[in-house]
Amino acid sequence: MPDPEMCPSRVMVASAAAVLVVLMVLPGWLRTSLLTLAFLWLFIQGLDRLLGHLAGWAIARTPKAFRWTIDRVKVRPALAWWAENAWSEVIVTGWVWHNPEGFDDEGREEGFILKIDKLTLRLEILSIVRAIRHREAVNVDLLLVEGLHFRTQRNQASLNLWEALNLPDDDVNVSAIVQHAKRHGGLQDQSGSSASPANPNGAAASSASAQPSGFGSFGRRLVSFVRSGGRGGAAGPRSA
Repeated sequence: MPDPEMCPSRVMVASAAAVLVVLMVLPGWLRTSLLTLAFLWLFIQGLDRLLGHLAGWAIARTPKAFRWTIDRVKVRPALAWWAENAWSEVIVTGWVWHNPEGFDDEGREEGFILKIDKLTLRLEILSIVRAIRHREAVNVDLLLVEGLHFRTQRNQASLNLWEALNLPDDDVNVSAIVQHAKRHGGLQDQSGSSASPANPNGAAASSASAQPSGFGSFGRRLVSFVRSGGRGGAAGPRSA
């Protein structure tokens, strides 16, 4: 019984041999035309891949230094591209906006911020020239996105999207409050600290004594602010 892994290779060899035999029996003019079309097709395929690599390389040299990889960029100009409303197509396939450094998980595939399987843009090429020379709008007839995948990921520092765009992360949550408190000397766990002195002021004194001795002045101010309902008043004694 033939090996299944050998079947594709045998089929390819048989197909290549059949194509050579057919080319040999064809007339010369027809054989030349077919070979010309084949080389033209291979050239276009290589050019599409080259444009994709050049686009990724160029965007990495910008000040933002985006990590983009593009499989193919297909440019299909209209026959009469200089005419008005002559629509040409630009097709981008395999566009991946990769994560910045420090966001990829070990043992998993490389993360990404944005992935687009196929993007089709139908526009008027002459309008691009007018936009560059006279600052006019680019005339676009169609913008079609297929297979859009958007993914956000957070590490200990920031969000991958803000990191890639070099923007500050303004997300304020519990962890951010805790980090700011620790930065100002509060919320530190200190073992072996002495107990708080007794205070005869009732419930406020008991609540204050229940706080860790390393809570810090910033932590006490934060607690008093929350207890006062955000009005800026202090519910208990404030340290100088």
